[in-house]
Amino acid sequence: MSESPTPPHDGTSSPAAHPAVTIRPARAEDMRQVAQLRWRWSVEESGTAPVTDEAGYLAATAAFAAAHARTHRC
Repeated sequence: MSESPTPPHDGTSSPAAHPAVTIRPARAEDMRQVAQLRWRWSVEESGTAPVTDEAGYLAATAAFAAAHARTHRC
């Protein structure tokens, strides 16, 4: 028996599955929160904090995102 592969998400699935979740590209004003999520993920995955403190990491990541907005997205 062969299973069909899961098709890539095309944005047409029903929002009823997760009505409290909205997925959209991050905007410039979201970058600090995106950086905070990445910080938390890094710490939870490895169990150690990145080489800088959280405030420094958030500032550097948000600054990088602002400086590279045309080529880097999330």
